This record gives sequence, C-alpha cells and structure tokens, in this order.
Amino acid sequence: MYLKPFILFIPLLSLAAYSQEYVVSFKGIELNENERIAAILITARAFKLHKVMKIPPDWSFSSVPEIGVKIDMGAVHGAGFLHSADDLSNIIVLSEQEFDKANAKVSGTLYLYESETEETREVQLDSKNIVLEACKLTNKC
Repeated sequence: MYLKPFILFIPLLSLAAYSQEYVVSFKGIELNENERIAAILITARAFKLHKVMKIPPDWSFSSVPEIGVKIDMGAVHGAGFLHSADDLSNIIVLSEQEFDKANAKVSGTLYLYESETEETREVQLDSKNIVLEACKLTNKC
C-alpha cells in the first residue's frame, strides 16, 4: 500500500532528467586534390558524449568532459587518413544537457594533410559544417 506512491514517483523523476540525443554529421567540407583528413577536434558546449557508434579503422579516440565535452579523433598512421568528411558522419551521439540549453554550441577543427607536398591545413568547423540530427527523428542512432 505504501509502495504505490513511491513507484509512481520514480518514472516521473527519470523523465525530468531526459536529454535529447543528437547524431553528429558534417556538410560542406571540401578537400583539395590529394588532401586527406588526419584528425578532428570537436568541442560541444552544454552537451555530453552519449555514445560512439564506430571509429574509422586505424583511428584513435579520446574525450574530455569540460563545460561540455571535447572529443579528439585522429589517424594513427597515414594509411588511416580519410578521403571525405562523410567518413566521420554518424559516429558520435551527443546528449543535450537540459540545464544549459541556451548555451549549447558545437564547433571544431579538421586537420588535413596534403600527400604530395606534405603540407597541413586546418579547417574551422561551426554550425555551417556540423549538423546535429535528433535521434528520435532518424534511424541513425
């Protein structure tokens, strides 16, 4: 008899802590001829890392919780360099932190390597290049 109110209270408490989940993808990133992606750094303010669905072969992954999360991924060897930013899409799922929605922001840096000249180039990523798709609206999560 005394457990019924307690049992009803638990689901309500868990609903209050729910965060929207987003899968991260990229658009509008053009590589020059012979350029490959060597690494990426993503900073997600007011988000937390929910899950990593896959990591490209020969790549490393690390994340550091800060005001949000900082995610660092990169090729271990040159053979792991990627030919397209599409290869990095749909890998990371972020959860929005409900208490700080107004400050939510995702940005990053893409590190490119040109195979013939061995030069490197950095591309800054922002809301024009980083796409967050709500998991409940897609089957990618």
